[in-house]
Amino acid sequence: MNPFESMFDHFVEEDEVDFAILQERNTEIAKIEQDTLSISEIMKDLAYLIYDQGEDLKVGEKQIENVVEATGEGLSHLERALKFTEKTRGLIVDASTIVAGTGLGALGFLASPVVGVPTLLGGLATAVSVITIRRNLVK
Repeated sequence: MNPFESMFDHFVEEDEVDFAILQERNTEIAKIEQDTLSISEIMKDLAYLIYDQGEDLKVGEKQIENVVEATGEGLSHLERALKFTEKTRGLIVDASTIVAGTGLGALGFLASPVVGVPTLLGGLATAVSVITIRRNLVK
């Protein structure tokens, strides 16, 4: 074999090895590029999820604020209802006392007008006394 041919064969073999290395590198670079695109897509999805969760948290926070406000209003309504109930209860007791005092006086008046008038006045006086005492105790 001619020395030039052997040298030529040697260069061809080196070129084939270099070409194989370049092909392997290109394949690896293409795989890295694909992996990078996949990671980029995952990062976009993650950013969207985080943004979406932030919106959900804002909605939840607003709902909590609404619940706190509604609870405060409900408490205010309950306090007003309690005061109204206490006032109404007092009026019912006062009315019951007056009806009872006048009723006893009326019964006494039916039995005898002479006895009934003082009994009626006494019943009213007792009712007024009970109402006055009860209101002083409530304060």
